[in-house]
Amino acid sequence: MIKVVLTDDHTILRDGITAMLYGDKSISITGEAASGDELLELLQTVPADVVLLDLLMPEKSGLQYIPLLKDLYPDIKVLVLSVLQDEVSVQRAMELGAQGYIHKNAGREELQTAIKQVAANATYVSPSTYTDKAKARDLSRYVIAPVSNGMEFLRLSEAETEILQLVAEGFASNEIAEMLNISKRSVIMHRQNLLSKMNSKNTASMIKYAAKNGIV
Repeated sequence: MIKVVLTDDHTILRDGITAMLYGDKSISITGEAASGDELLELLQTVPADVVLLDLLMPEKSGLQYIPLLKDLYPDIKVLVLSVLQDEVSVQRAMELGAQGYIHKNAGREELQTAIKQVAANATYVSPSTYTDKAKARDLSRYVIAPVSNGMEFLRLSEAETEILQLVAEGFASNEIAEMLNISKRSVIMHRQNLLSKMNSKNTASMIKYAAKNGIV
């Protein structure tokens, strides 16, 4: 029997998933969590083969917990359950270590299939995540990072993401300019844009913000 732990901050959604899976004798809901921190605490005492993980949760993004789960519980498979259905979000979740990605509008049969495939060490991605090709192409130039309230989204260009990572690693603007083969002025401009986008007063608060939301 596949043991599943649900993680979503909405009780009504957890109840709905439990109802959808009721009657499938090959799947058992062994626990429920309303946040990533609650999930980590729960997994210390509750067995799980698959974790159903929401991305948009209060305080911390679900994305931030994927690598942590893979590090602490390498045998547990992470199946993301999200309202987001663009290819960028899917790719980021999978790159962080998720085994599958399913949209919240999925029906009972698809949910059961996704859980079983992921538990069998296969991958599963909802077909609905690829329906909006135009939007996916438009978003492909960006890294999407959930902000701390879990509702809005911050768009960072590839250059901004790369510079943010280097800043977080302690490199100065002139060093970053040399590493990326761009002008120091361009680096400073990107850093100013990053401060503005993250509503940060200084570099330290910007890095703290980025770390909290799983951007770096």
